Amino acid sequence: MSNIWVLVVDDSDLTRSIIRSQLRDLGISRVDEACDGSQALERMRAKNYGLILCDWEMPVMSGPELVIAIHREIRSKPNIVFMTSRTDWGSRTTAKQIGVADYIAKPFTKATLHSRIARFMAA
Repeated sequence: MSNIWVLVVDDSDLTRSIIRSQLRDLGISRVDEACDGSQALERMRAKNYGLILCDWEMPVMSGPELVIAIHREIRSKPNIVFMTSRTDWGSRTTAKQIGVADYIAKPFTKATLHSRIARFMAA
């Protein structure tokens, strides 16, 4: 589907595994994982990612904190998609204000994931 690298950031091992499997089923094999925002930021300092799939609520560094850090520290700005159970209007507004490209409400299907990330994978 694409040659860009995807970083999946979620504190749940199971969620990361499921998303990696869904991405593989969609033909996306260049996938790394991080268990929180801090680990994601470290990975991003070493590699350019075209897409970040990120949970909102994580220990150490939350999704919004990660996005703010990315804008401050990372030269190459990836597309960031939040995957979260936070579906309230305020959370969606906050995500948009800090520069999140899209927002997927958990739980979601492989078809939903594909439809929401396809435009980013066309690069």
